[in-house]
Amino acid sequence: MKRETTGAWRPRGSRLRLIGAGLLAVLTLVLGTLIFAIYHADSILQARIIETLSSRFQAPVELTGFHVSVAHGFQVSGRDLKIFGKNDTNIHQSGIQPLISVGEFRFTAGILNLLRTPMRVHRVYLRELELNIPPKGQDRTSISMQKRKIKIYVDEFLCEQARLVINTLKPDKLQYA
Repeated sequence: MKRETTGAWRPRGSRLRLIGAGLLAVLTLVLGTLIFAIYHADSILQARIIETLSSRFQAPVELTGFHVSVAHGFQVSGRDLKIFGKNDTNIHQSGIQPLISVGEFRFTAGILNLLRTPMRVHRVYLRELELNIPPKGQDRTSISMQKRKIKIYVDEFLCEQARLVINTLKPDKLQYA
């Protein structure tokens, strides 16, 4: 007795091959995305940090040194971070002084965290933090909580060697530090 075959019936082995090929394609896509994220981690994270700070403070941001290591998750470090205001905050020093400057910073994050927006960082370590408070009466840069392009959220900052400078417009009166 012969079994009739129709176009809709397929042998069991070909279905398994089709499912296996689909799973292989998905796995290849996921691995490709992870490899791309790891390879471009420096530029992706640096852009996220600058964009988040610029958006948050509505001001120009400079970041001189930046490095990402992927040995044990993402280990990020940077140096000479400066966030400027609309005006020079300190008339007692030459050049335009930043509102906030950080000598060095570092934090760690999971590899998959890079692919999420917004990215969450639990703890950032800061060294040589300096906050320049603008003089009373000077237009202060507004730090608004309106919806902006915040790409990174930080839960906690730990700081070593912090300095707070309260500036004045009176040339005969020195700022508080």
